[in-house]
Amino acid sequence: MLKIIKKQRAYRRLIKNLELKKIVLQSLFFLSKDLTTKKYAKLLLFKFSKRQSSKIRNICVLTGRTRGIYQDFGLSRMKIREYSGAGQFSGVSKAS
Repeated sequence: MLKIIKKQRAYRRLIKNLELKKIVLQSLFFLSKDLTTKKYAKLLLFKFSKRQSSKIRNICVLTGRTRGIYQDFGLSRMKIREYSGAGQFSGVSKAS
């Protein structure tokens, strides 16, 4: 599981850097008045794939589980149930 968690962290860093480059190219494309600069920026923008950011999965930071993840905690539903039952989360209690 640690391998999956490390791989996802590295992939998130890569996507973050690519997003910054994409924003710079978009601003260059929209704000520049030179036609050759616009063409070059548009050509580079086509290389960015929209599918890259869809590969990021929400995973539990403790178990590496990919389903049933609460975004507020970054944990799976089973770990949240375990820790809230033990009283480790303040303000979280059993419903019944």
